[in-house]
Amino acid sequence: MRLFLNTISGTLLLLFLFGCGEGQADPQVGDENSASALPEQVAPSVEDGEHHFLGKRFPDTLIKSVDGRSMMWSEYAQGGPVLIAMRDATCPICKRFGPLLRRYEKELGAKGLKIIFINPMAHDDAAAMKEEIETYDFESLYVDDVEQTFARALKATSTAEVFLFNGKRKLVYRGAIDDRYGIGYVLNEPRQRFLEDALELTLKGRPVVIPSTSAPGCQLDLGAETLVGDAVTFYGNISQILQNRCQRCHRAGENAPFSLVSYKDVAGRKGMIKYVLGKNLMPPWYASDEYGGPWIDDLRIPAKEKQAILDWIQADCPEGDVAKAPAAKPWVQGWKIGKPDAILKVPKKLRVPAEGLIPYKYVVVETNFDEDKWIKSLELRAEVPQAIHHILVFYYKKEHEDVNPKYLGHLALNGYFAIFSPGVEPIVYPDDRGKFLKKGQKLLFQIHYNSIGKEVWDQPSIGFKFREGAPKNPILCNAASTDKIHIKPHVANHKVASEYVIPTKARIFGYTPHMHARGSKFAMDLIFPDGREQRVLSVPSFNFNWQQSFRLRDPFDVPAGTIVRATGWFDNSAANPANPDPNQDVYFGLQTNDEMMIGYFEWMKLE
Repeated sequence: MRLFLNTISGTLLLLFLFGCGEGQADPQVGDENSASALPEQVAPSVEDGEHHFLGKRFPDTLIKSVDGRSMMWSEYAQGGPVLIAMRDATCPICKRFGPLLRRYEKELGAKGLKIIFINPMAHDDAAAMKEEIETYDFESLYVDDVEQTFARALKATSTAEVFLFNGKRKLVYRGAIDDRYGIGYVLNEPRQRFLEDALELTLKGRPVVIPSTSAPGCQLDLGAETLVGDAVTFYGNISQILQNRCQRCHRAGENAPFSLVSYKDVAGRKGMIKYVLGKNLMPPWYASDEYGGPWIDDLRIPAKEKQAILDWIQADCPEGDVAKAPAAKPWVQGWKIGKPDAILKVPKKLRVPAEGLIPYKYVVVETNFDEDKWIKSLELRAEVPQAIHHILVFYYKKEHEDVNPKYLGHLALNGYFAIFSPGVEPIVYPDDRGKFLKKGQKLLFQIHYNSIGKEVWDQPSIGFKFREGAPKNPILCNAASTDKIHIKPHVANHKVASEYVIPTKARIFGYTPHMHARGSKFAMDLIFPDGREQRVLSVPSFNFNWQQSFRLRDPFDVPAGTIVRATGWFDNSAANPANPDPNQDVYFGLQTNDEMMIGYFEWMKLE
């Protein structure tokens, strides 16, 4: 018997982590027999809990809540099980578990469960904690553990970790709540309910079968050795690196869930920064260095800068002399392309629920321009950017106006117009180029939202700057794509390929791969009229959570008749943490549970 409602559902992570990090050497994506490595997808795993003092009592101590309540641990824990839940007001995984923890309070409190929330994050002040309490309507004790006294005593490893004590105040489980949320993936329903199962057994007086797991979340670093000799400092070194590598997303009003601007912001995140740099999770960059490039959007941290950050963390984050701080970067607030000549919004605000896997929203937007337009720059924006997974915009075709809405998915195979995704910059064309927008042309918005732990309403918009007259070189976009997709259950390395023939001599500017949750690897190749083949993009660890464009710093020319071949590999096995259901046959379709395989490319005709 499950202990709480079956209506609990997952949410879609990521606008997650940092715009900084360094890539690593990638395997060749074209090896069809190799399994795809997905290091950025981290699910809970069962651990040996001996070093976690399982079966031991937590020392008696005074608990002080941010609302002024206080009592001894022994008093609060008397007579029934107690759950200690680590919290972080800005950690995306913590946010998504917020509604679930509230349901624990309401539904399991009657069964005798008590909860204590512990927030060990220095960047969360009392106001942030009180706002979180209000957001989720928490009623249990909420402790400001800025000195990390409780976190150290618990040997906590992440902000999404929970600790279950039985009625004798002994630790019987520690780890993840369940496996629906991890790093780089989401499930609509959990496959393993670790905490729920542990609690059910504890209430029955039986031993917990799985007493310890890892807990993907924002990693904690609760201790550090001070380095001997000169060390880098925040104001002397680190703040400049963060300005250049991280802050375009990690600042107020942008996509990232938290800021990395002030010393307090960064020092409070030292555990997670160390983790993502060590695992090469950030920046969100997945193209192999072996093929193609160099790329305009490549923001990876050079090895020297990465090591400086790790050395600074190892030295316990010395602040240094504030007089050495670099001048604040003059980030553009609002439209990065400048004041648009025209702004179009989706017709009405769209509801983003607090939790759950959110189906794509398809919205048709009228342009209503009185003449044809040539676009020299364009930008997509959202009112709640933290809730955006991606927005794709397509030219909407008249022949699709009266067909079954499910057919709209086929518009994704061609007609690509623009993209909004974390880390993707607005499109600004040089003076000799531009994109055409026909008078009366409608635009189709495909909007993929992430739930962020609370209900929000959003109204995306697109802004344009126009040029006078037609450019010398109109920009075109086509795709090597197919809707012939059938992936059988439990197949780990299913291959799908498609081709597009470029009819004229052309100049290629870049590529945008698109697959869904089962996509694992992606490649684009050129096949020249003389039979030569050239790999121009390799993504050996495709990540659906980052819909990236790969724009060339040095566009190159190809002869007429060149074939663009896109190849995607899909992992429909249980080993893929992001797989919604490995038991299902998977076909082409609109939603995350379906699949697509599209290789967009931008190009122009040459005379």
